[in-house]
Amino acid sequence: MPVSRHRRSPSWRFLLAAMAVTILLGGCDLRRETPPPAPRSPDAVELARQGAAVDSRDLSELVKASLPAAAADLRPALTTIGAHASAQLAQLGGVYVDPAAPPTSTGASATPSATRTSTPTAVAPAALVARLDQSYATTRGAALDATDGTLARLLASLAADRIIQAQELARFASLPLPPLTTSAVPSTLPSGLATSAAVDLVAAEDEAGYAWEVSAALRTGTERDAARARAAIHRARAQAWAETAKIAATAPDPRRVAYTIDRAAAATHLPADVETALAARYAALVATIGVANRAVMVDLLADCAATARHWGAPQTAFPGLPERPADQAATP
Repeated sequence: MPVSRHRRSPSWRFLLAAMAVTILLGGCDLRRETPPPAPRSPDAVELARQGAAVDSRDLSELVKASLPAAAADLRPALTTIGAHASAQLAQLGGVYVDPAAPPTSTGASATPSATRTSTPTAVAPAALVARLDQSYATTRGAALDATDGTLARLLASLAADRIIQAQELARFASLPLPPLTTSAVPSTLPSGLATSAAVDLVAAEDEAGYAWEVSAALRTGTERDAARARAAIHRARAQAWAETAKIAATAPDPRRVAYTIDRAAAATHLPADVETALAARYAALVATIGVANRAVMVDLLADCAATARHWGAPQTAFPGLPERPADQAATP
């Protein structure tokens, strides 16, 4: 009877050989070296995103560190500022820390100054207003330069929130209001803005002017004067956009003598609603308009959002972005 022979498969031979090599290398105390990962080289979009994320993180940490020592009447405002900064940081995707970066780097991985001390330090309202104003200017600039339209829209919204928070805190502390940066409506149709979109702007701005006029008629004193002044601003913008689109006093001009307005709403929340809708319209155009003429959309977004908030619109961490209603604060 033939003797049976067990054959080792090639896989077993390979495994035995690998084990032998491992034992030999281990006995000789040899290790296989691998090169460290190369540092990440971010593109322009990532640099803009990272810069806004670092700013949001630092603002959040500054507020968090100063809250325990803040005056009781200032804490609600600080809480809102911090909550908005945290929500914005999350939406930006957080701060990226390159694992290949040196530990002593002063870049995004550096610890914010607000967390370097264990002793709570109250931040003076004037200093925080200045910090928010500086963040507004920086974030606005990033929105103007961003090569990605979606990111530009988000950054423009963040910039609007920073100036809104700065102005609200300034009013609360009886400080001078930091001003909004303004840009004139361009005299020619910008790239990325279709004629039909410009016509829509004419109609929206003109209807807003009419709504403010009705609202002014239902108010008295300083509120009436402020409503009339705002109406004039929107009427002027409607005319400017009509001239830009080359439709002023022509058949395609969509402006009407009167619009259907709810009088009860005009006496209460309509002004805030009108401005909120315009802010969303300008925010949408930030994402599509050419970089050379983006400033007017960014600035009109901030102007309408700030006006809406001043006239009672709910708090939101993302002005002009109606897809984020959950980010609205619970208090008006």
